[in-house]
Amino acid sequence: MNMQNQQKEAANVDHIINNANEEQLMVMEKWSRLVGKVLSNIEIALPEGRQYTILKRLLNDIIYGARNNLLFFFGREVENQAALDKIKEEVENMIVQIDTKLEMAFPQSNQQRAVKASVQASIEEVVSDVVIYFSEE
Repeated sequence: MNMQNQQKEAANVDHIINNANEEQLMVMEKWSRLVGKVLSNIEIALPEGRQYTILKRLLNDIIYGARNNLLFFFGREVENQAALDKIKEEVENMIVQIDTKLEMAFPQSNQQRAVKASVQASIEEVVSDVVIYFSEE
């Protein structure tokens, strides 16, 4: 993505954040919690340092990218089933990307499995709250 498109997308996200509807506010809240939980898992497994900083930046980009896609999607009125389908799609894509980064960061299979499992559990916990939100309306 070129610099002009990045600036335009950032301006759009800022606009959404400042004018968010109920669904967008919920996504922002839950994804902030998700970032905290995922990074806590990583920090436990990988002490602060250059590798941690790089991995943290990569994971932030992935998680906030998924969040931004959802924010744009929920900028209009959406039926619950469409919302659930979009959430599932974004989460699946996010997990694949996160798994790839974790495999690179943790080459030892035992540590890799443990970190992936804890990250997966954190994602499932937060996403289940989002799914419940759209299932109950």
